[in-house]
Amino acid sequence: MTEWLPKLKDASGPVYIAIVDALASDIRTGRISPGTQLMPQRDLANHLNLSVGTVTKAYAEAERRGLIVGEVGRGTFVRSRYESPNDGATRRINLTLNVPPLIGAEAVLKGAFTELANRNHLAKLLDYLPHQGVYEHRTKIANWLSSTLLECAPQNLFITSGAQHAAWLALTAVAREGDTIVAEQYPYSGLSALAELQHYRLAGVELDDEGALPESLDHVLAETGAKIVYLTPTFQTATGAAMGESRRKQIAKLLRKHDAYLIEDDVYGFLLAKARTPISRHAPERSFYLTSYAKMVAPTLRTGSVVVPEKFHSRAITALRAGSWMTSPLLAAVLVHLIDTGGLDEQIESKRIRAAQLSRQVRGALRPLVFPETNGFHYWLPMPESYDVSDFIAQASARGINIAASPSLPVNQRTKPGVRLCVGGIDNDDDLANALQEISQLVSRREFISVF
Repeated sequence: MTEWLPKLKDASGPVYIAIVDALASDIRTGRISPGTQLMPQRDLANHLNLSVGTVTKAYAEAERRGLIVGEVGRGTFVRSRYESPNDGATRRINLTLNVPPLIGAEAVLKGAFTELANRNHLAKLLDYLPHQGVYEHRTKIANWLSSTLLECAPQNLFITSGAQHAAWLALTAVAREGDTIVAEQYPYSGLSALAELQHYRLAGVELDDEGALPESLDHVLAETGAKIVYLTPTFQTATGAAMGESRRKQIAKLLRKHDAYLIEDDVYGFLLAKARTPISRHAPERSFYLTSYAKMVAPTLRTGSVVVPEKFHSRAITALRAGSWMTSPLLAAVLVHLIDTGGLDEQIESKRIRAAQLSRQVRGALRPLVFPETNGFHYWLPMPESYDVSDFIAQASARGINIAASPSLPVNQRTKPGVRLCVGGIDNDDDLANALQEISQLVSRREFISVF
């Protein structure tokens, strides 16, 4: 057993994350060797003058990242970098899924479920409850949203089973079969699935480094007569673009000009330390604002919300009654507990810190490619106009890296093709570094030079 102690002097953010980051760094630099036994959690807590709970969360997160392994009756050991957590199966790096890192999620959810199970009024949450959600829950969620992302009232907030459910609810409330939905050239894949299922038509809007171009949106709305727009202004689904304040106001004016309604997908808006004003705030009477608390914590917390204009309340409630009756009040209660205890804000801060770390890693590995200044969990890798994206994906796959092509919609002006690199779900920094090195080699070839 080694007396390994993390260096925490200049660490920022949650202490347990700092411990894990220090361990990962010391493993990479060779300060601590694979197979080394770490001291028991209580002993490390005493050495660092921390609570045992903090160290327990750190060990749990380190094990989830594949840094350590616990053996019953023996202790905790540093995992070999060549040892796969999947029993020796060939490891592939999956950059296809845009998921948040599960930093400390298990510990914070375990505490919330334990607390909820011990409450005397748990039985009140076991029955059929209002379709829109329990009013107390909606009030807490609306108050939190109002203080962070978008001012809203509980009577306009609908609790949903994640953002995909929120998108379905908004579209069901405002759209009819055969309607045209205007979206970015590279739309959210869930929207494409909904369009296929509900027989909507999709029309594409051109993109630049801020996202949807107002002049293109104006043209498409005029040309198609569409009355519904679906946009992701912050960390655009494929490109990661973040729209500036001026353009958001322009979009709101265009909605009124064309008497159109907006579905604003803001699932990653929380990643910005200084939130940008949602388009919905500039046109609240014609905007559906949706977000996902599963993105802020973990996918298993299937809870989201959508702010619905008053004129669509009745249809939205009917849709909920027909489609799911209600989102689980138990999960909504867990979310409220995280809001009350600060656990949700802690999770958000952890994910912002991790996004900044991943951003530095991506930017450093893929120079001279320039990415947006914001720190997210996905990055757009542009391709030469004549290049076959499927060929790039195949070559990456041959190197053990999974990349998926983004669905696209036709636009008036041809936009350079590209692929999305999703790095949020890669919790082993060495794996990500190796994948980025391979990608860097692929894009260093002559035909890519013009893109930079």
